[in-house]
Amino acid sequence: MGYNIYKLYIAAFFKSQMLLTPVLLLFYLSNGLTVGDYFLFQGIMTLLTLFLEIPIGYITDRTSIKTIFSLSLLFLILRSLIWIFYSGYFAVLIGEMFYVISKICFDSINSSYIFLILKQQNKPSKMETVYGHINFIMYLSTAIASILGTFLFDKIGITVLLSLEVCLFTIAFIFVLTLPAIEKQKHHKKNLKYKFTLSFHAEKCFQVLKYLFHKPSVFWLMLYSALLVALSNFFFWSFQPLLKMSAMPIALFGVVMFINNFIRCLSSYYVPNIKKLFGMFNLGKIIYVAEASSILLLLFSLINHRLNIVVILWLCICIGLQLAFTIMHISRLQKIILSPIRNTSSAINMMIARLFTASLLIGAKFLLSYYPITYIILIYLCILLIPLGAGLLYKISFYKLR
Repeated sequence: MGYNIYKLYIAAFFKSQMLLTPVLLLFYLSNGLTVGDYFLFQGIMTLLTLFLEIPIGYITDRTSIKTIFSLSLLFLILRSLIWIFYSGYFAVLIGEMFYVISKICFDSINSSYIFLILKQQNKPSKMETVYGHINFIMYLSTAIASILGTFLFDKIGITVLLSLEVCLFTIAFIFVLTLPAIEKQKHHKKNLKYKFTLSFHAEKCFQVLKYLFHKPSVFWLMLYSALLVALSNFFFWSFQPLLKMSAMPIALFGVVMFINNFIRCLSSYYVPNIKKLFGMFNLGKIIYVAEASSILLLLFSLINHRLNIVVILWLCICIGLQLAFTIMHISRLQKIILSPIRNTSSAINMMIARLFTASLLIGAKFLLSYYPITYIILIYLCILLIPLGAGLLYKISFYKLR
């Protein structure tokens, strides 16, 4: 089974060669879209996952995870092909839709697949380490793609760049086809009734949400993690508009993306060390303080736009810490949730985070009509992080979660 983990690592590496990502805003602008459309599309795509997150998790609980992996790569290849042969508003929109379907397929089952492999090896305690390693590999790959993609964008253009993406994604698809289909687990009879009453209907999915709500050791941590994920996603999508506003050279787009993903690499790889050093709960408090302190940097950047690069670097560190926290949270979730609803619970966890993210991104589309991106980041930090984050941390502390 160890060999299969390595094949998954290789597939994840080639899947993460997103060469267009560091210059995605420039790609949007070249297709006649605006910065507002850039945020709006990301928000719409995030909302799209709300309709797919739970159904895919539910389907995966009852079908081959390998099939979902394969579909993830196929949709990713289709996205690049659409952008090679078509251009314009709707071409970009459809391509982003295919990317979202691909991402949600992969994200909703990769942690479950790792956990099942480790469980067959009687090593479920290695979940945080292995899950951290696969995140390390994906972010390392994305970091490499950030520098390479920016360089190739200037040298060979968008069409050849996307063609190269198709080749890399096809390699990932081939490795996914070699992965074993994990056998379905046999559940105790006392769990069967609950298992078979679950359906795609909202009232049935609500049963799982209700179950999670009555587990405060899970629910409040889930909400806090969702808030941090949403802010990190918004920070990430704000980097390119901040760089463009500061009139930074295109090469710096790739450097920033590289730094962001390299920090994520380190954070993912050293999750066990970070947990041992701080503990999950204390790390959550550190992230709160770090993101709150970025308000001061943002205020200084209003005086000199060149300081935006300092803001970006600090937010990259915050994102890295948030990633470590999320990995700890997801690993904990996999261990304490009942097997028949494990994937559905993971999907709900992602759904909440994406709902928060969509709200921030779509809100930015309309706020950009009145304020620059720096003001919008300040608004979100002051209105959401400070009061809501403090309240959730209090709840987590009240239930003595560590």
